[in-house]
Amino acid sequence: MKKVGIPCVSAEQADDYRKALALVGLEPVVIIPGLGSRAAACDGLLFIGGRDIDPARYGQQTQPECGEVDRTRDRFELRLLKEALERNIPILGICRGMQMISVALGGTLVQHLPTADQHAVKQDNKAAVVHEVIVEPNSRLARICGLRFGVNSRHHQGVAKPGQLVDASAHCVEDEVVEAIEDSQRRWVVGVQWHPENMMDDPVQRRLFEHFAAAL
Repeated sequence: MKKVGIPCVSAEQADDYRKALALVGLEPVVIIPGLGSRAAACDGLLFIGGRDIDPARYGQQTQPECGEVDRTRDRFELRLLKEALERNIPILGICRGMQMISVALGGTLVQHLPTADQHAVKQDNKAAVVHEVIVEPNSRLARICGLRFGVNSRHHQGVAKPGQLVDASAHCVEDEVVEAIEDSQRRWVVGVQWHPENMMDDPVQRRLFEHFAAAL
């Protein structure tokens, strides 16, 4: 069984992601700070949601709207991400994880979206659709998920500049916020701003994890 590392602060934080990986036949491996060596045994990495990334990581001063940051986690995840990019193993980034991919490859973030209220929508039903995304026709994501579909949404930041050799592959229909990125120069690097791990009953969202599994 292929192993996928999940860098995180605690095992509980990774629960929903672990369940999603298991549903597509993958073995999740939780990697917390101090256990970074476990990443070397993994066939791919999944970077997950969480606190805002320190703006200093992308060359900006912290704005008042920026949320709480975890610099230890930032350092830990950036190191693992850069090692994974050098190894050219498959990488999936979700929410903060997508933003981390962008930052690691020289991109920048919007610290607080002008339309944040339309994106930071927390509901009891984590799978509830909040808005639609439209996907670039020639992208990897289009081949996996199609050109337009509904997503959930729980973020107030977003990608400004995607990063070196990184393409924005999907945008929010309503306000054009970047909703997905990918690096076509590497084996398999995809980031999405929504939370597909909470939408595994939707065949469109499940296919993202299935294709990630097939790439390992």
